[in-house]
Amino acid sequence: LTIEAPPISRYWRATTLDVFNGDYWLESTLEAQPDPLFDPLLPPAGRNEKQQLRARVKVEALQDNHLIGASVPVRYELDDEEQFVIYQSTGTAFVPQGVPRGSTYTAWSYAPRPSPRALARSAPIYSAALDRYLVVQARTSTPPSPHFGSSARRETMDVIIAENPALSSYRPLYERALAIAGDAPSPYAAVVALETSFRDGQSYVYDQNPSMRGDIPPLVEFVTRTHRGYCQYFAGAMALMLRYLGIPARVGAGFTSGSYDQEKGRWTVTDHDAHTWVEVWFRGYGWLPFDPTPGRGDLDGAYSAASVGFNAAAVSAAIAAGLDAADYKLETERFDRGGAVGRSADGRDLPGDISGTTSGRNQGSLLRLLALVALALVAGIGLLKLGLRRARFLTRDPRKVAAACRRELGEFLADQKIAVPESATPAELGEVVRQQVAHDVVPFVDAVTAARYGPPERAEEAARQARRELRRIERALRRRLSVWERVRGLVSVRSLGLT
Repeated sequence: LTIEAPPISRYWRATTLDVFNGDYWLESTLEAQPDPLFDPLLPPAGRNEKQQLRARVKVEALQDNHLIGASVPVRYELDDEEQFVIYQSTGTAFVPQGVPRGSTYTAWSYAPRPSPRALARSAPIYSAALDRYLVVQARTSTPPSPHFGSSARRETMDVIIAENPALSSYRPLYERALAIAGDAPSPYAAVVALETSFRDGQSYVYDQNPSMRGDIPPLVEFVTRTHRGYCQYFAGAMALMLRYLGIPARVGAGFTSGSYDQEKGRWTVTDHDAHTWVEVWFRGYGWLPFDPTPGRGDLDGAYSAASVGFNAAAVSAAIAAGLDAADYKLETERFDRGGAVGRSADGRDLPGDISGTTSGRNQGSLLRLLALVALALVAGIGLLKLGLRRARFLTRDPRKVAAACRRELGEFLADQKIAVPESATPAELGEVVRQQVAHDVVPFVDAVTAARYGPPERAEEAARQARRELRRIERALRRRLSVWERVRGLVSVRSLGLT
């Protein structure tokens, strides 16, 4: 394909995979939709032509009847007047006769770029039109809940899995999703936690020829055992994990942005750019792309870890300061009572009649609000760091476990303003600890060294020993810290490499 469009890195979507059949994702065959702008899941801004991105597409060589558009395509105009476009309610479009070589057409797309804070403020209020995007397998839906991550929802999920034998083999996938993102304060925080866990550069490896035993479902084996796969594994696993958490998600399929010719003002997209990613629905913004596959492409929205503009500390702060407790409670409680959707003073949709609520909140204590924001910020930064560190240990490779132990101890020291060179060996790192706390670090150094460089038959046990010694050293270090030093370490972003 050659595509005349602005020089902003966006993925080119051909279709969406909306149905998970128990082994892999499929394109749904839903009814045609005469008017593409009637899509109930498309936010009002997406129907505004002034906010749509225009792209001129030329098919150089592609044997497919789908039409291609940036991000979330909205409508198309064919140059060949003898052909016509069929739109589906999933947001995809195709030409029944096919799109022969040399064909040209115009695509208009909605490609919002919300800030991380804006997404953190997007409450998990989902309409019935999103029910299909919460179905896991065996035609079983997971319950959406305005009270994201509540214990009541976990109890409901336990019952659903227990009563559906087809879901039992996927319990490890659900449990891994809970371990990574089950305590996230919002859907956006959960999405980022899952995306970064796949892209951390250590836990999972992009591999076009992964080896599988085949005794458990492919996506479960990928997430819990092999940690090696291509984009369909990464995107399919993340989308399914999000549905298990009650977050509407699907798999987007098409191409990464390709290469841009500045002089000609166009993109060149080849078969080497073929890719799949994840689309997540957010209230107020519709479907947004996220990409858990490392090293394949770059998204333009800084809200995603796949963007070159992604700032982990800024995202953590945005998550913590996003939707304040009073506002969040107001939205979700009114939704539970079946309130109609209204609109707030700043243009956000709110459920129910909100007259008088602003003045009510203003009567609260400003100091209390500031305290809540501060606590939320501390919790958000701590949660992000905890998630990143836990994600590194989601591997069975002893060498990676040893590397994760060495990195976690170095980050612990960095957050306490104790400088440790990134190139420091385990022995050099141990010497820093010994000088600080006069603690015996030889067992830790020996275990990390054996796990990384020792004989394979000893590596696994050495990795387990390294984790035990790491916890022992961290406990010893914490005992020497004051309460203030612990809090300072919790909110420090030095371990994220941002200072």
